[in-house]
Amino acid sequence: MDSVTVIICTYNRSSSLELTLQSLARIHVPSGCELEIIVVDNRSTDDTKQVVDDARRINQRLRYEYEAVPGQSAARNAGLSAARGEIIAFTDDDLRFAPDWLEELIRPLRSDSQAVVGGITIAEHLRRDWMTPWHWSLYAGNNASMEMEGRCLTGANMAFLREVLKVVPGFDVELGPGRLGFCDDTLFSLQLEKAGYKIAYHPPAAVDHHFDPSRLSRVSLVDTARKVGSSTMYIDYHWRHQAIPMAQVKLLRKQLLLSLWRRRNKSTVQKEEGITEKEYWQIWDCGRLRQYMTAERHRPWLYDKFGSVKIAV
Repeated sequence: MDSVTVIICTYNRSSSLELTLQSLARIHVPSGCELEIIVVDNRSTDDTKQVVDDARRINQRLRYEYEAVPGQSAARNAGLSAARGEIIAFTDDDLRFAPDWLEELIRPLRSDSQAVVGGITIAEHLRRDWMTPWHWSLYAGNNASMEMEGRCLTGANMAFLREVLKVVPGFDVELGPGRLGFCDDTLFSLQLEKAGYKIAYHPPAAVDHHFDPSRLSRVSLVDTARKVGSSTMYIDYHWRHQAIPMAQVKLLRKQLLLSLWRRRNKSTVQKEEGITEKEYWQIWDCGRLRQYMTAERHRPWLYDKFGSVKIAV
């Protein structure tokens, strides 16, 4: 018998969470599968608890946990502590699930994989003509036709065997929404791979991403680029032990190049939605260098090189 825990971390998104829980209640639970669903409320001030209480009336598998420490990674770790399943899955509070989602998600874990990432598509009403496969990736989107380099877990749709937590015990609380912004699942993936675990990509475990439309705005995408750059630098410095010689000079140069590019592309930067890949990576680079200059270069390494467990400092 498979015992599975599905964990959803949420913060002040009760309306979206309600629809997600309704969709999750309709999935097929494979024969012989013991399922529990944990919603970790990360200090919400809206009616999140009431939404979970109402959903529990029709779905007895549902449990509510409260995590007072801000940040998605702290909420993820609270979910891990509360989980009873031998298979642990993470998903988000803005998704819709294929009926066979759970069965397909755990399928690779019954063979030779210790972790799996499922297929993620963007809800049809959120798709735009300016989107490329690269833009899809900014919204956690992937599909079977995309060439995946490596197998990076995505927190919206991933699962792994509990046994991996003996080596990689959890998520870094300095990463992810509520802290640096992103890459909590990225570092976890890198640590699993370095420890020798196999991560499978299994598109039939399909979810549809119904993110807030405000995330399509140029303002939101610029903010995303900065935060992903900062989060990447944290990993590069603390986990890969990378230093950046002449970082201040490089940052000034990158900022100048970005400013010049924007002057030459005024019509592009004045659009309300979307961002070009060129501008995104320039912003990312500035964010990465700024994070190194203002924070990381002054700190001791928090991991042994390519380590699985944070050093106590």
